[in-house]
Amino acid sequence: MKKIMFLLIFTGLFTFGAKAQLYKHSIGFALGTPLGVQYKGALSSNNAIDIVLGTIFNGVTVTGAYEWVFPVKGARDFQWFVGPAASIGAWDHDHDDGVFFAVYGGGGIEYKFNEIPLVLSFDLFPIGVSFIENSGYDFQCRAGIRYTF
Repeated sequence: MKKIMFLLIFTGLFTFGAKAQLYKHSIGFALGTPLGVQYKGALSSNNAIDIVLGTIFNGVTVTGAYEWVFPVKGARDFQWFVGPAASIGAWDHDHDDGVFFAVYGGGGIEYKFNEIPLVLSFDLFPIGVSFIENSGYDFQCRAGIRYTF
């Protein structure tokens, strides 16, 4: 019974409210973990990719996410998203250096201003599987501000 309920809830999350996204492309800054440049592009009415090139632990990282995007009911300028992500990078911190590769899932929420071509977002992606031991890298949490076009 639990499996059936889980399947119904999971299916419902990804099949309701197919509505056009609030913008096609956006580029701007990711503030947090990592700190860097962020691009988000719509693939369809409810799918997007999100790519961040940034710095972390005196190093660099590239993160890519595939996101399912949904409107927030009753709030026309808000949308929320969930999906899988992967990161690869290298760091050099206090005589400790290395590389990491991780896959995980997460999501967030964003607000698109009507009057100006700007979107604000908040993302939280806890690490699911890190393929490098002792990297000290366990999640990504960031706010974003991006220009939309």
